[in-house]
Amino acid sequence: MSAPEPLRWRGGTAADVAPVAALVRQAFDPAFGEAWNEAQLRDSLAFPGTWLDLGHVGDRLVLFALSRQLLDEVELLLCACSRDCQRQGLGRQMMAHVKAQARLRQAQRLFLEVRANNHAAQRLYQGAGFVKIGQRKGYYRGSDGELWDAITLNCPLQKD
Repeated sequence: MSAPEPLRWRGGTAADVAPVAALVRQAFDPAFGEAWNEAQLRDSLAFPGTWLDLGHVGDRLVLFALSRQLLDEVELLLCACSRDCQRQGLGRQMMAHVKAQARLRQAQRLFLEVRANNHAAQRLYQGAGFVKIGQRKGYYRGSDGELWDAITLNCPLQKD
């Protein structure tokens, strides 16, 4: 039996938006209205201080993280892992990579928002050192118009 292929990272560009959008559509439940489309992804990449990290196993895109820096804070705007690759430790590897990239940029903290009932993502973020700092009522609008709260999380970036 051969060993599984390692996760490889590379920086993404606007040319990668279509495969990232396909991964978003596959990974996000449309009922919650969190999935970004190609235009939203492309527009976000155009903002100064924004970057895209792509995680591949072999030639296959299996996860990504879209982040933006403002002063000493990095916000994780959007991330996803392919459904068939979840619960294999790739999310933990992604969080370690995002934290390392933020440290390289001299950030002091990471920030993100997560849907209040997305308990799997919350466990991932808490395991990566994030703590709850607030809640935004009705932040997400589902496909049926239902509103969902967001929890805001912060992770100090001490030197490891």
